[in-house]
Amino acid sequence: MSDITIVRATDDAHVIELWSHATARIDSPSNHRYFSEGYAQFGLDRGLRSPAYTFAALDDQGHQVGLVAGQGREAPEVIDVMDLPSDRPEAGVELLRHAAETMRDEHALDELALIVFTPPSDVPTELADVVPVVTAVEAAGFAPLVQRRNYALRPADDTWSPTPTRLRLDPVSSLDDPRLRAMHLAVLEGSLDAHHVDGLQRHTVQEVSDEELTFMLKADGIESFFLAVDPDGHDVGLVVGSSWDGTPRGSVSFVGVHPDHRGHGYAAQLTTAMTTRLSEAGVEEIIADTDVTNVPMAAAFGSVAFPQIQTRLDYVLR
Repeated sequence: MSDITIVRATDDAHVIELWSHATARIDSPSNHRYFSEGYAQFGLDRGLRSPAYTFAALDDQGHQVGLVAGQGREAPEVIDVMDLPSDRPEAGVELLRHAAETMRDEHALDELALIVFTPPSDVPTELADVVPVVTAVEAAGFAPLVQRRNYALRPADDTWSPTPTRLRLDPVSSLDDPRLRAMHLAVLEGSLDAHHVDGLQRHTVQEVSDEELTFMLKADGIESFFLAVDPDGHDVGLVVGSSWDGTPRGSVSFVGVHPDHRGHGYAAQLTTAMTTRLSEAGVEEIIADTDVTNVPMAAAFGSVAFPQIQTRLDYVLR
């Protein structure tokens, strides 16, 4: 045990106060945004941040030496804000472990995710600013799950390369749509996504599908779901994308191609179709990501010229 005192935010004003004493220790767009002025209030206003998910470490003089915060609506879904002191590694581990265990216990969570954002790199865990953070994360009990590439495109910059397509996008009216259900189950077959692979090792394909569709419904809304139909009338894929309330930003959240129709460049076409749709709706910056091991999806983003802005390290505590 270190000589720190761990406190939890008592109300929104306390969240903002604790946040104001924290700093981004890793140079990445997400970290700079999380620690920018006004972000904590923005997260609270959107219902994504909460005093219950915000913890700080104080030294014996009462000075703040670390911050950990989770994100979620009804329950914490991920820890994604961390200011862990590199000069006091034991304090960072203690703070992170306490925050994670408290949130898991109070919400009876089977698992809790954690994300570390780093500069674009093939070996981000070897970067000097990243080493102390991932060391603390693993010492606190989190296991590495996957490394992902994060992309951000500004269509107005005219740097992207739309892929021509003859696919039609059919909107989905509800999660009970049998075409949606059938497509998502099919997409999970042979999926290269590490979260899918991990889920399918522990649950049935139906359970994995139900959980992911429900999560995307909460995050994006049913109006963001579209089935892709080829000129012959066959359902060939699913794409989900939405704008983010209160911001000029949005995301291509999901791109999946039916296994019977893979190898025709449909992933790039679906990415193009959703990017165009979001741009026409006024979205100025479009976010996307994929696992570094998902070569076909990375190639799709590359062909459409989505620039990589950072690397994301996904961890899980079970």
